[in-house]
Parts: sequence; C-alpha cells; structure tokens
Amino acid sequence: PGRGVAAGARASAAADPHARPTTTSRFLRITTSGNTWVRYEILKSFLKGNKLFSVHINGIRGKDKQTRPNGPNPLLFVGVTYSKDGKTGTLWEKVGTEWVKYTEIGGSADFDAGGVADRFRGNGYNLANFYKEYDWVADDGYDNFADWTG
Repeated sequence: PGRGVAAGARASAAADPHARPTTTSRFLRITTSGNTWVRYEILKSFLKGNKLFSVHINGIRGKDKQTRPNGPNPLLFVGVTYSKDGKTGTLWEKVGTEWVKYTEIGGSADFDAGGVADRFRGNGYNLANFYKEYDWVADDGYDNFADWTG
C-alpha cells in the first residue's frame, strides 16, 4: 500500500536482488498501543518499507503464573491517507477519539508515496488494514515465528 510496502520492497530489490525487506515486529502488552515510542517505531518502519506485524504476548504466563488480557493492537492507532493522485501520503495517529497528523518523523506528516495503486488513492487506512496481528499462545509463536517474519 504505497511507500510503506511496495516502494520499500522495490528499493531493496534494486540494491540487492537477493535482499529481503527488513521486518519490524512489535510484541504487545496491555499498554503498548498508547506508547509514544511504539507509534514512532511503527510509522518509521512503515516509511522504510519494513514488513510489519504485531504479536500479543499477554497469554504467556508471568512469574506470578498469571496471564493478562490482550491490549489493543497499536496498528489500529496509526494510519495513512493517500492523495488522489497517489503521489503523496500523510501519516496519522489516533489521540483519544480524534485522528491527528503525525509530525514526529522529520517534522512533517507528509511523505512521497511514490505512486500507490488506484484502489488506495484518496483514501485513509489504519495500518492494521495492511499488516497481520498474531497471538503468541493461540497462534503458536514458538513454532511459527519464523513463518511470520518470512
């Protein structure tokens, strides 16, 4: 969906045809979605063209032998809109109930999207629309993590 996926993969392939895009995984605790640095890391990774996914880890028993409920997926709280011509994008974050421009990367929310597919033009999406969410316990992260990163 634009620079975050297609353009990043193209740039990596052009530099080294055997290279794979870098992967950014985010392990989620109950409070992760509101963390300022988590949002920064996610959006910076999106702009770099990294493959992204999130993993809930609250189902893993702690020292107290207890589990915790899953928190919300932080990919639901960061997003992107694309211009009607698909050449530019704008980063957003959800603060409370409002979507506001995210300007913490390079001082501007706007970026060169490199021409996204027609279906994305003029529309906005939270990043959970593009990237997968897993549960370490329910989705057997121990045995499947390598597949998630592939």
